[in-house]
Amino acid sequence: MAYYQSRKQLVFTLIYSQALILSLAIINVFYPQYYQYTFVVFFIVAILFTSWSVRKSRIGGNVSPSEIRTGRLLFKASRNDVLELQSKDAELVSELKPILKISLLNLVIFPAFLVWYWWYFDFIRTLAIEVAEYRFLAYLIGYEVPYGLVQVVNLAGRRAVKSFVQVVAEYEVYDKGIVGTGITLKFPLKVDQYRVEQNTKRMYVDLIQTPSGGRTSIKIRLYTKNPERLNEILRKYALAT
Repeated sequence: MAYYQSRKQLVFTLIYSQALILSLAIINVFYPQYYQYTFVVFFIVAILFTSWSVRKSRIGGNVSPSEIRTGRLLFKASRNDVLELQSKDAELVSELKPILKISLLNLVIFPAFLVWYWWYFDFIRTLAIEVAEYRFLAYLIGYEVPYGLVQVVNLAGRRAVKSFVQVVAEYEVYDKGIVGTGITLKFPLKVDQYRVEQNTKRMYVDLIQTPSGGRTSIKIRLYTKNPERLNEILRKYALAT
């Protein structure tokens, strides 16, 4: 996964995934005639849930953009300006490498999962296990092994990455908050969870979020041709006490 999930989202994802796996295992045991459809259902639901998770992982997703836009517009950066500055930032690639590695690893795991599914589940059917409880356990293992592998990879990635950099492709800063690609934040922010860092050389301002008790910080990267002005605005309105 290339998106960041909070602990609450991770717990919900775990509960949801286990419920889906249990349901599919039960169908495989008691309704074997639908075996060929469980594979399709599993992936369709998984894709839909991943899309939903990405939307939920939007920073400040519970805040309405229209509510923020009722405020006074203070600063704005277009997509073209951001892309231009981003392309000139040679250090950004090294910052994004950990996330890219996790994403690539997941892409490698996906075809391996397909091979595992067809081989293992066909193997189970050839065994013709008569006891329903044993069949259920066999199918459960079939789903849990690849799922567990993905979770281990993602967990290792989360622990290895000290900070996630989220580049906002375009954004508007109002006196009530920020609205941009993948982000909606309402001002004022909690000063014990957010801080502002300016980098004039690389032409950006980072709004850094460190969740309470969290090891991983999220750097909301705001590229701009006027980092001094944006830094001033954020310190005045975003971190107001």
